[in-house]
Amino acid sequence: MTDQVLSRSYDAQDRLPSSTHLEVRLSADVLEIKGVIDREQGVTKVEVQTTESNLKQLKFVFLTTDTTEIESQISQELGLARENIRQLARYEILD
Repeated sequence: MTDQVLSRSYDAQDRLPSSTHLEVRLSADVLEIKGVIDREQGVTKVEVQTTESNLKQLKFVFLTTDTTEIESQISQELGLARENIRQLARYEILD
């Protein structure tokens, strides 16, 4: 039976298009947010530490070095208020 299933041909229409956006809701508490702002490259790399044992860390890359924009984007990604993000976030700035 396994051979029959594995040898089946699958139509490409059964696959998700590459432009499909996957939305995930975080249900864990956030412990800390660390951001490294690279002004030369114009990007910020962010690591989020959570309390969830199955999802301990999230990583994001934002194409901005403005802390207000970074906090707004983190807020959207995590579904948390910007005030909470501001309290948890720590930044390292590279020139």
